[in-house]
Amino acid sequence: MQKKTFVTAFKGTAIYAVIGGLWILFSDKAVNTLFDDTATINLMQTYKGWFYVLVTAFLLFVLLKRAIQDTEKLLTLDPVTQLPRHYQFTRLLDQQLSKLPVDKALILIYLDINRFSQLNQEFGHQAGDRVLQKITSQLWEYFHSSSLMGRLGSDQFGLAVTIDNDRDIIDNLPELVFRQLHNASEAINIPFKVSMGVAIAPTDGKQSKSLLSAASIALHNAKSRGEEQYSFFSRELSEIAQHRQNIINELKKPELFEHFHSVYQPQLSILEQNVVGVEVLLRWTHPKLGFVPPDQFIPIAEDIGLMPDITRWVITNAQKELTEAGLIPDRLNRISINISAKELNIEDQVKNLQQIFQEYEAFAKICQLEITETTAIYDIKTSQKFIQSLKELGLRFSIDDFGTGFTSLSNLKNLPVDELKIDRSFIDKIETESNSQIIVKSIVDLANNFGISSVAEGVENNNQLKFLQDCGCKEAQGYHFAKPMGIEDLKAFVKS
Repeated sequence: MQKKTFVTAFKGTAIYAVIGGLWILFSDKAVNTLFDDTATINLMQTYKGWFYVLVTAFLLFVLLKRAIQDTEKLLTLDPVTQLPRHYQFTRLLDQQLSKLPVDKALILIYLDINRFSQLNQEFGHQAGDRVLQKITSQLWEYFHSSSLMGRLGSDQFGLAVTIDNDRDIIDNLPELVFRQLHNASEAINIPFKVSMGVAIAPTDGKQSKSLLSAASIALHNAKSRGEEQYSFFSRELSEIAQHRQNIINELKKPELFEHFHSVYQPQLSILEQNVVGVEVLLRWTHPKLGFVPPDQFIPIAEDIGLMPDITRWVITNAQKELTEAGLIPDRLNRISINISAKELNIEDQVKNLQQIFQEYEAFAKICQLEITETTAIYDIKTSQKFIQSLKELGLRFSIDDFGTGFTSLSNLKNLPVDELKIDRSFIDKIETESNSQIIVKSIVDLANNFGISSVAEGVENNNQLKFLQDCGCKEAQGYHFAKPMGIEDLKAFVKS
């Protein structure tokens, strides 16, 4: 790119130099041919020089004006959609807010395309651009008379619509946008879904900054509930967002790991009732926030890029505690550690795992990584390669909460895993629901047919255990055997 820019600039300069040289050469000859006396020649040379200055100044003006316009366009307009970028959108939004009539409401919809990176991977970046352009044209065609649109990020849009301050109209607006986007998806034959956060001016904010913040909070809430959801901003969401920000602030502090500790839940053979392994579970007890559940802080840690450091701490701490307790390698054959499937999409994070287990080679041979959120794997071939490279170090892999994700079966077919964990939501209901019984038995049969292990989690009584034994499940964990415990209690439990 730099070479092309240099060549273009050099060509332009060379052309200018040639034209300038030819002008000087031929204009001098013309003056000397047309005029004889020295005074007239000198005067014409002066006129000629000023003419050249005026012409080149005009050309320079035209070039600079065009360059400035192009630069401003690049800074303010997105080249793919021709929509205002974030900064320009906020300026235009402030102008609309300042002129908002008292009997009107401005509805700001913060729109996020779900799994846009996966869409680019599957259909190509040109298809991704077509989605962006179709969303733009579809919404603009429907709302343009009363709306402002902007592209706020690679997969995010802002849509500000001024409408009558009528609650029924406001409540129906998100569904109307969903319908328009469904039409857009069908028109280009590329499936995509969106999530939306909705804020209302002037109730939720009187300026662009506060209104965008409110809509962003609502969007995060919508995405937490799944795909193709929308959420209106509320005071409750603001409190949730503040709590999230508090967690982010604490996660970034250098003393974070001082407040972490590990607990261990034994996994037992159903037939022999002996301990065959443990699952390592991370706990965070903060001096001000108190106990922070993993399902609260782990997704946030993923969002801010902290998971490689947390994963390293969990692995090294478990290795240290279990070794010092004398439980590995002789007493425990398998140590299970949770890992997000998102970490298997990113090469740098896989390299982080490889580096850790290369440092602890013996631990790697008894360690099993439990993959959570298998639907987050958007590039199966790449993840398969990454998993295989880790298996070469001796690691085993398990799919956690199997049966709860709609892509679990395809992941099982494509990923080289060694174990399926049956989700506790099925175990809870096997005494009362025949559907849960069928699902559990099917998962066990599936594992047996694939030649891999099956583990049931959340086992709480003998009836559940008896059913699992009858259908051929190999291992189980749950309060029926033992709750998660500290290292000293685990030591006593295993050796008892």
